[in-house]
Amino acid sequence: MFRWIGGWLAASLATYLAGCVLMTQRVLAGVSRFGVVVDLPARASMTIADLGGLVTSYLPLITVAMAIAMLAASLLGRFVPSRRPALILLAGLTAPPALIAIMTLTFGMNPLAGAAGPAGLSLQALAGLAGGLVFLRIAGMPGGPRALEA
Repeated sequence: MFRWIGGWLAASLATYLAGCVLMTQRVLAGVSRFGVVVDLPARASMTIADLGGLVTSYLPLITVAMAIAMLAASLLGRFVPSRRPALILLAGLTAPPALIAIMTLTFGMNPLAGAAGPAGLSLQALAGLAGGLVFLRIAGMPGGPRALEA
């Protein structure tokens, strides 16, 4: 139980960190298309600012989305243990885009500019996949945390 909770919290944090960095860099890439040069120190500064700025809004939402996704995948994995790693990874992959779809339906628009459109959703899905990998590494599976490598 403690490993599951630790895995979920670490997966949520990993998804948040990756998601924020990808959103920020995507927005800055869009700005660069207008001829604005954004150097590395500015990119780093803006990324850090976004990480701090979204911690009270996006992080709690990602944490809830990952809790639902990891719980559902873990429960389904009890019925098909051989598919548990795939279910966990699929849950991580789909949690951020599902969250963004819910936010878009709720607000009538996507409040995260860097997560807009197919490319933005795909990047957030990759962030969730990274979170799923973290969950598998920490929470482990029947047979221990290294069962994914077998």
